[in-house]
Amino acid sequence: MTSTKENPAPYPCKLQMASDYPELVADVSPRFQYALPDRTHSKILPRGFIGGADTLEIFLGSPGGQFPYMHYDYMCFHAFITQLYGDKEFTVVPPSQTEYVYPDPKNTWVSLIDNQKKPDLNKFPLWAKATPITFVVGPGETMFIPCGWWHTAHSLTPTVSVALDCLNASNWKNFMGEVDIMMSRNSKPKAFVASMMLNALGGVFSATEKLGMKV
Repeated sequence: MTSTKENPAPYPCKLQMASDYPELVADVSPRFQYALPDRTHSKILPRGFIGGADTLEIFLGSPGGQFPYMHYDYMCFHAFITQLYGDKEFTVVPPSQTEYVYPDPKNTWVSLIDNQKKPDLNKFPLWAKATPITFVVGPGETMFIPCGWWHTAHSLTPTVSVALDCLNASNWKNFMGEVDIMMSRNSKPKAFVASMMLNALGGVFSATEKLGMKV
């Protein structure tokens, strides 16, 4: 609350509500309708395919505090970010411009460009072709970020935000692609088996969701 734009407080970007603040989970439950159906917590989806993703996070920011990198949500999940307190400026870039953001070869969901406002165009010349969209999200507003959309944010005031990830039929193929990348690094045969399993699970999920059932 006392930090300034010139001397911002650290930006804690990995606070998982279920483990770090379990007493707050009830305050953001149940999921709102637009974030349903969701497959991330299904009993039939092996946890290893989620890749350790934090699917419910809380962010505490101060003036000038900035998310440390541009990224799309891990495992190609959709994201719903609700601003509870203060104003936060977001910058988003569509998936069609992925080559312009220079994905990290080791972590393809993270951009190598560390400062989108003042980029080093000698090092990242393709960024000049990007058309980032910047806007402010205020208290009581929820922003939907579809899978694969690059984004980053910085706080204009002291802020509190909650991010909720979502996996369903609309981003299932994207998710499968991320699992394949993750599994292929260790074993091509295991990646093949995982792909076959996820294809089958996708059919089960789609069928049960049409019937209004949870699995």
